Amino acid sequence: MIAYLSGNVLVVDKEGVVLLVNGVGYRVGMAVRRVAEFKVGEEKQLYIHTHVREDALLLYGFENAAELKLFETLIGISGIGPKTGLNIFNAGSGEQIIEAIREGKVEFFTAVPGIGKKNALRIVVELKSKLGGDEKIDLRDADAELVEGLVGFGFSRREAVEASKGIDRALPDAEKLKLALKNLAPGK
Repeated sequence: MIAYLSGNVLVVDKEGVVLLVNGVGYRVGMAVRRVAEFKVGEEKQLYIHTHVREDALLLYGFENAAELKLFETLIGISGIGPKTGLNIFNAGSGEQIIEAIREGKVEFFTAVPGIGKKNALRIVVELKSKLGGDEKIDLRDADAELVEGLVGFGFSRREAVEASKGIDRALPDAEKLKLALKNLAPGK
């Protein structure tokens, strides 16, 4: 697995760069806003995520280890692949992404191509506890929090209340959300 590359920039295009390392050119996909910072001929270092598919070996590059870790955390969520992960990094910096998660800004993620309301809410709910959520949120009434999350997701308050009925408050937030979304599924 390739985890880090250091070399001269050989090619810069809208999808990424080709980094020349010891005579070998590595194509590295990157967020568009980062690609703009690269110039042909300059020396650059990138932290790399190696993505292996049945038909391809793809490299994704990041400026530092923290952004790489955030990217890998994002693509660890069901429904979020590497291309969508890069689209999230096109929407904002690592700090802006973390802030959107901590503050529960579902709209930040729904503005990203390829992410609908369900995946946006999934990102916020699954990662908020890992990244340290907003301490102002009162977690004592988990049902109310679940209802508010579903309303923020675009469901009516009535639908949200109905979907949250009977869900055990002791369950982790992600599990409660999954059960509530299941309750909202058509034909249930």
